Amino acid sequence: MTLQLILSTFSVRTALVTAISFFFSCVLSWANEPPPLTDDEFSRATNAGAQLAARLVNPPEGNIYGERLEAIDCGRILVTEGDSWLDYPLYADIRSELGKRNWAVFSSATYGDTLAAMLYNRSQLNSIYSDFIDIASLNHNLIDRKGRENYLRKKNIDFSALKPSGVEFGAHDPVETIAEMKQRCSKLYDRQGDLPAREIDRLPKGVFLSAGGNDLIFDALNLVLEYRASSASQVVDVAILDGFLHRVQRMLSEYVSAVEALCNEVFPGLGDAWGPCMNIPILIHGYDYALVSGKGYRIMGIEFTGPWLEPAFAKKGHQNRQENEREMRVVINRYNDALCHVATKFAESRSRVPFYFLDFRGEVNNDWNDEIHPNRAAFGILAKKIGRIISDFHGLSREMFVQKYEDAGLPCIKTQTVGS
Repeated sequence: MTLQLILSTFSVRTALVTAISFFFSCVLSWANEPPPLTDDEFSRATNAGAQLAARLVNPPEGNIYGERLEAIDCGRILVTEGDSWLDYPLYADIRSELGKRNWAVFSSATYGDTLAAMLYNRSQLNSIYSDFIDIASLNHNLIDRKGRENYLRKKNIDFSALKPSGVEFGAHDPVETIAEMKQRCSKLYDRQGDLPAREIDRLPKGVFLSAGGNDLIFDALNLVLEYRASSASQVVDVAILDGFLHRVQRMLSEYVSAVEALCNEVFPGLGDAWGPCMNIPILIHGYDYALVSGKGYRIMGIEFTGPWLEPAFAKKGHQNRQENEREMRVVINRYNDALCHVATKFAESRSRVPFYFLDFRGEVNNDWNDEIHPNRAAFGILAKKIGRIISDFHGLSREMFVQKYEDAGLPCIKTQTVGS
């Protein structure tokens, strides 16, 4: 009883002291104005703000905004959507490697995205629609010659920040430096005069998709693998896998049709009798044979996420890496075949937007950063070949393009046959 009385008295006293302290602090704060900044503090604060703005306008790694605008003026515009092959935090990815090759990439890609989310999440589909609108706005604002000249004059781009190495462009000029690209664009403006902006080619050259891999890993892999102790004759249940891939084909067909419809809505003046966006190809890539290595996404040796494949096999009792990678080849082959089937269906329809599947099998080999992501060198090779295919689509006549890529399997293009 005495203890309870002491504790009760202590609590009351503590509350009383706290209330009195708060009262006097309020009185003092009302009685005194906050201390003003000294001239030195004000000067340092304003200088620091200016430096923050300067780092945005002219970042240490180069004027990325200026580079993007230059690429836009030269018609090197791509719209991308997808997963971590386009958005691999702190590491190289296809998007960053395309940017290094002077493509202006408008991207809605987010690591971890699934094809289902890209299609059925309204905000994500709206992102690619917004990218189309942004690109269209560039054209509407730059139609007359004077507007284009003023636009170029005001950019004040620091080209010294760009790498002087050659980059891909066009079928007849496979390599050109930044300076050469700038000179060619200047001639383009002079030659075309007051033609509509779309004639100057300031429009997307293509839409590149990286989608379906996360659906496969997160939704299907655990279901298609049989337990090692089971009586099943095969590790991969092909019937379940094919049922899942049928769903992927349906979703991909829906997504490509949605992108085509959005493109036609935003760019109604493009194309031919088949539709406005027949001149803006949509491409999706497949996957090379992943390594069931147990290596996840690491930064400075710390694993933040993953691995993705090895645990799925281990859960079902499969511990032999060589055998597991052989089974993954079965999954990867059927997945690539499913995407190729969709591209073939679009090609057969003939009244649809050009849709191509890029078969990356054999490209990455052992150049993996973890189980499912290539390293910088491999991403660079893939980006270069993507750029080559898109440049050829626009640089060659349609007949010459078909002839060049027919042996590569068009509309399913085996990229190993494509020169860099």
